[in-house]
Amino acid sequence: MKTQMSKEKLALFVARDDAHDILEPLVDSMLANGLTAVQVEKAIAASAERVLRISLTDRGLPVGVRTGVRLRGTTVEAEARRIAAKIVLATGRLKAVAA
Repeated sequence: MKTQMSKEKLALFVARDDAHDILEPLVDSMLANGLTAVQVEKAIAASAERVLRISLTDRGLPVGVRTGVRLRGTTVEAEARRIAAKIVLATGRLKAVAA
């Protein structure tokens, strides 16, 4: 059975992937240089938010001057925090395995 994603869901999926691909090496470097996950997570969330906004607007989602990208069911800020937590957790696990 074939299912279709809405334009918004597809754009959010691609934007999450973009944020992960762009920010993972940065998190890896920051953790390798002695910063803790707690120290890194806020900065990565802010960066993830910027990447999401850029990617979502590039995918043609409606943008308001005051509100930015409009999403149903979530916010860009909430998605950015989820992405940051996931990247920091995954990178921290990889670092622990490598050690």
